[in-house]
Amino acid sequence: MTSIHTASMSYINRYYEETRERHSIIFITAKHKSPFAPTWDMVKQHKAGTMSDEEYTDLYMKKMRALWKKDRSLFDEILDEPSVVLVCFCPTGKFCHRHLLANIFEKLGATNYGECT
Repeated sequence: MTSIHTASMSYINRYYEETRERHSIIFITAKHKSPFAPTWDMVKQHKAGTMSDEEYTDLYMKKMRALWKKDRSLFDEILDEPSVVLVCFCPTGKFCHRHLLANIFEKLGATNYGECT
């Protein structure tokens, strides 16, 4: 069973070696061209305050459902890992798609251990 953790980029920058020894680190950002990243438009609108958390969640979940239908193997690859850390730029303690994605993987059978702190 896969263990899912989440972390901010600032956490990974400080604890990269220790984290890498125990987990697969998956960068889920648009900058890293991850299929699990939100669109740039979603990021910009949410940061500008013109998209609510609820609207962002709805769009992100639609994007993930479409990705699942298009290429389920992307999800299976992560679920095949013993332990994964989902990483993006959002600060710890703030609304973020890494938490939404961790919840998706939890529904798919992974254990969600939450944020690395």
